[in-house]
Amino acid sequence: MVNVAKVSVRKGKKGKIAGILSILMVLMCILSLCSMTVFAADTAEAEKALHQAVYNSVSGNDYKLNGGGTIKGSDLFTNTTDGKIKESNFEKLTSQAQSDFVSDVAKYSEEARDNDSVGTVSTKEVANDTVQNWWKDLQSSKGVGSKFMNVILENTKPDFVTANAIYQPFSGVVGTIMGVIAVVGMGLLGIVLVMDIFYIALPPVRIFVAEEGENGKGAKKAISKLFSNDAIYAVKVAEESDSSDGNKKQALGIYLKRRIFMLILLGICLLYLVQGQIYTFVGWILDLVSGFLGF
Repeated sequence: MVNVAKVSVRKGKKGKIAGILSILMVLMCILSLCSMTVFAADTAEAEKALHQAVYNSVSGNDYKLNGGGTIKGSDLFTNTTDGKIKESNFEKLTSQAQSDFVSDVAKYSEEARDNDSVGTVSTKEVANDTVQNWWKDLQSSKGVGSKFMNVILENTKPDFVTANAIYQPFSGVVGTIMGVIAVVGMGLLGIVLVMDIFYIALPPVRIFVAEEGENGKGAKKAISKLFSNDAIYAVKVAEESDSSDGNKKQALGIYLKRRIFMLILLGICLLYLVQGQIYTFVGWILDLVSGFLGF
């Protein structure tokens, strides 16, 4: 009898615990549903406020139509609060007007996100997620997606400050590599200049450059790569001038005329590089080009 009573008591306790757990689970479900309902209501209100703020901001703007005339920004939305674009009117805009309208929508959306109110509309609840979700919906409208891509990507610019902070620890190694390359390059340039002078001044050296065969093709020897085209051209012009009219031209003079401009530019570039001002020079060129292009 005692054992039966103990078992009954244990079953009674387990039943109470199970009942309490069931009640707690039901309460948790109710609380979750309430929270989701409140969250959904808050999200809906934030979206409505965003749509209303943007609509009010663009409603008075004029946008050009294909074939002439303009249309108000208010006519490009289906209504004031649903945030949907009237595609039939949007397609009538010129390409530039479409870009302007989408740019205005993006600008006023960010304004609503960053301020507590826009005009008479309270935008306290508008968050970045609200704006992003609306933009995703707008991209599904015909012709709007590509325009939104242009507007979003126009703010994607190189961050040179952050890039320089990452690059800074490696700048010494990169500078050393650049110096080695410059020294080796100048050494090779000196070799080519000497070989060019030998090619021009010493006729026996010219045997290392193959004559052209049929169809202008010849099997050049590897050592002929040490001679520049300017040297070969200078010798050719000098020989032709001597055989044609007897007024012989000086090959070294022709060679110097063809090489002097390149050497001057090379010297200027190396001077800027040695002084650490090469990027100042590049920046000056970029400023000149950007002013010409109107950026």
